[in-house]
Amino acid sequence: MSEDVQAGDREAIKASEEVQVRNLKSMMEFTNATRKMVLELTARIELLQNKMIAMDQQNDQRRMQLATLQQEFYKRGTTSYSDSEV
Repeated sequence: MSEDVQAGDREAIKASEEVQVRNLKSMMEFTNATRKMVLELTARIELLQNKMIAMDQQNDQRRMQLATLQQEFYKRGTTSYSDSEV
């Protein structure tokens, strides 16, 4: 009877080890997939940040152009009818 128990214990231990190995492999695959996803998302975020910086610079340039145009447009006054009244 003790031989049967020992054989059963060996099978249980072997089955448990196989499950642990599968679980560890799954965890490693998940970790690697997660690491890859984080790297891809980090690259996307950096790209978006660079685009935002470029857009901010363009907006600043447009504000300067608008200010220049407004100065030119309004330097004679804000209304056209005031020129005819003398």
